[in-house]
Amino acid sequence: MAAKEIFGLVMLGLPCVLILGGGFGWLICYAFVVRRLRNHHNETWMKLGSPSYMPALPVRTNYWSYALMDWIMCRDYLVIDDEELTRLAARCRILYRSIFVALGVVAIDTVLGLVSLLRTRPK
Repeated sequence: MAAKEIFGLVMLGLPCVLILGGGFGWLICYAFVVRRLRNHHNETWMKLGSPSYMPALPVRTNYWSYALMDWIMCRDYLVIDDEELTRLAARCRILYRSIFVALGVVAIDTVLGLVSLLRTRPK
């Protein structure tokens, strides 16, 4: 296998691993943040709309208003003096962002692949 083919596989494989790992990791981390809030910071959990462990579809419940994700992404968890919650929410932010970074890499890789195809197409 040529170095160019290996590079292409890495450029496609690495983002796929980041998307899958980030997605599953984010869901797991999200559930731990919800559990920590519900068990140790009930008032904050209630203010955020009493989120469930899994983000639900809007049809089934009235929750998914992105309140908890906004709370995490804006780093509002730093107001609460809880090291465990801070660690979980920070990981959740990193995993969530890794999904979009990987999607960006896939998009760039796709554009570069299309440009390469157009250049090598016989006239």
